[in-house]
Amino acid sequence: MWHFLFQPAKAGSWVSSGALILVQNALFVVVAVLLVSLFVPGVRDCLDGVATLAASLAVTASVVNSLPTNLGAETFDDALGIVMTQTHIVAGCIWVGGLAASRC
Repeated sequence: MWHFLFQPAKAGSWVSSGALILVQNALFVVVAVLLVSLFVPGVRDCLDGVATLAASLAVTASVVNSLPTNLGAETFDDALGIVMTQTHIVAGCIWVGGLAASRC
């Protein structure tokens, strides 16, 4: 696993796919720490700020893995497909979260 995460980028790529996954996992760990910190009484006073930061980092983490590693090989259709796929995933999560919140 470590070999995959720390392998150098292939020729023509600006970053390796292992590095993107490492960044994604690091962001998910930060999100988890932020959400767990909400159990601390003093942090609850900043609930809106912590929740907004955690949600923003979670969306960023989900998008990191879809970044192309070789920008020269990407066409406009490829880039548009990536953007639309990620937009669909994030919008679906927001919609389901809204449904769940309205039931409370």
